Amino acid sequence: MLKNRPGTAHNERLTMKGFFRLTLSFVFLVVSFSFGQVNSEPFAIAEYLSKAHIDGSLSYWGRKACDFSFSESYVPVPAVRLPTTSGPITDVLQEMFADDPKMKVIQEPGGIIRMFETDVPSDLLEIKIHRISFDVPGVHGPNMAIRLILSTPEVEGFRKAHKIGPFTEIFRVPSDAGDQNPSVSGSLDDVTVSQALDYIFKTYSGFWMYGNCPNGGKSAERAVYLWFYRIPRK
Repeated sequence: MLKNRPGTAHNERLTMKGFFRLTLSFVFLVVSFSFGQVNSEPFAIAEYLSKAHIDGSLSYWGRKACDFSFSESYVPVPAVRLPTTSGPITDVLQEMFADDPKMKVIQEPGGIIRMFETDVPSDLLEIKIHRISFDVPGVHGPNMAIRLILSTPEVEGFRKAHKIGPFTEIFRVPSDAGDQNPSVSGSLDDVTVSQALDYIFKTYSGFWMYGNCPNGGKSAERAVYLWFYRIPRK
């Protein structure tokens, strides 16, 4: 009869424990996926805005550490649930954010949907820009337009004064940096950052995201992320 070498039984027990943990993890993932409970991608929100032919905005806190890298999604979007209701778009979206008690969904008289966590600071969105022109070479798509909004003296000055990072725009060049038709064009006088962002809806459908992170960096108290998620017009 062959005898187990010293430590073999112990190793087998460890192996079985590891296999058991892996099996449980797999089952958990399968169950979560089967119920369709969570989806953290912005296209889940975009899908229902598109069906309603409505534009909107999403203001939120990043739940995880923000990774300011060369990625279009470096601030995690709040997870959403698949809705079971087929009522008004505000009810549908509110149900999707059922796991986020601070998220509120309203529709303004003009039709724009606002999704916002009640404790997100709106200070940057309320900054008044004296004048901004989008008729600048190289500004075509919505995210290049956002770059222009962020580069206005009023916004840059406010961010530095209130330590709102990041202070260097070293991210990847937006995918809409090249020539596109149509282009965001025209100019605005005495508008808030929020109004300037809404102006993009005149050219593109979708929703802009205003993500905030408490880990702003070495000299920043928080970091802010702005991005436009485009929805093809039908």
